[in-house]
Amino acid sequence: MTRSTNSTSAPRPARRNARRARAGGGALLAVLLTGSAALAEPSPRDRAQAEVLFRAGRQLVSKGDLAAGCPKFEESFALYPAASTKLNLARCHEQADELVLAWRAYREALTLVGDVTPESRRKELSEIAHAGLAALDARLAKLRIVIPTPPGALKVLRDGALVPASELGEASPVEPGRHEVSASAPGHPTVTRAVVAEAGKTATVELSLEPMEQRSPEVPAWVWITGGAGVALTGVGVYFLGTDLAAISDLRANCHEDGGKTYCAPGYDHERDNARKNRGLGLFLGLGGAGAVAIGAAVVGLLKVPSTSAPGSREAALTVSPWVAPGGGGTSISGAF
Repeated sequence: MTRSTNSTSAPRPARRNARRARAGGGALLAVLLTGSAALAEPSPRDRAQAEVLFRAGRQLVSKGDLAAGCPKFEESFALYPAASTKLNLARCHEQADELVLAWRAYREALTLVGDVTPESRRKELSEIAHAGLAALDARLAKLRIVIPTPPGALKVLRDGALVPASELGEASPVEPGRHEVSASAPGHPTVTRAVVAEAGKTATVELSLEPMEQRSPEVPAWVWITGGAGVALTGVGVYFLGTDLAAISDLRANCHEDGGKTYCAPGYDHERDNARKNRGLGLFLGLGGAGAVAIGAAVVGLLKVPSTSAPGSREAALTVSPWVAPGGGGTSISGAF
């Protein structure tokens, strides 16, 4: 979902601020360049070099050569980060119509003003920075990115650059024109929107991230067929184990050994039960073994199916339990899925 709105700054104050900034542009540079910059303590060598670069930039700017003078301020600031130098750079960006860079430079200058002495100088530089920001406010294009319900691990990109979480919901300066905004988070499809920002207006783009639909993975048909066959074979095998045990029980009940010889009750067919015992044991071993192999293959197939269980939820389980009773047997299967 995207909602774009534009709000325009009040025209009359904006024009007055803009006229005041343009009219005071040369004075701003002159005031800052003719005074000594209030700088944090650098090495004497860096300070001297910064002063040389600052003065060279002042001379070039005073002649109207901003293209050559502004880089001197950048070199000076790199050696000696002074609020006054940053204000000159802000004005350079403003003259070059690089309004976003100018806005950032004015903001940075305000953070450096606190180290300036004396207080009168600090107040003067602070007023210049605030005046520059006020003048830019009417000319800047701004973009507000709104995420109504931000999910965890949210990542928002504006024109491919990461947007800090602190900027979300705030009107941030951008260059006029088309911008692409995208939002992504684990478990949510990426949402991308395009918005056009206009000078002097604030565009708002709203992106809603909906959770992906969780689908249970499908278990291959062969797993169920193999597992079912394994259970059936195991059940039949256990049945024949029951007949084997029943035959053994009948033999013990009707026959006994005496002096190394076996004697059975009159009329009892011990050969029939012997054959039943041997047949039952053989079938149990053959069918039960085949069933166990089939069930094992099915369990492996189940374990290979991707799990969608939430952390801490009960894991899938499969339990096969043979049972034996006098005269028969079987297999029970239970599980949690």
